[in-house]
Amino acid sequence: MNNKKMEPRNAAPGASEFVAAGRLLWGEHWQRPMQEALQINQIARIRAWASGASRIPTGVWVELDGLLREKGRSIEKLLIDISPD
Repeated sequence: MNNKKMEPRNAAPGASEFVAAGRLLWGEHWQRPMQEALQINQIARIRAWASGASRIPTGVWVELDGLLREKGRSIEKLLIDISPD
């Protein structure tokens, strides 16, 4: 039997998803652009969320959801434009 604690499938996203979203949206140096996009006053807040030291507010997830969906739509459009017929 596997003794590893299983996390519920609907668990709130955490630091690793936050970092992944940042990298997908802005590349390897994502923290400053994210700070600007989310209009966060202090870069330390972004770093605290990325490290897991602070809980990421729901509103931040809502903003990131919108940004990721927009990026996805842009990627889909580009894929359609460049796909051979």
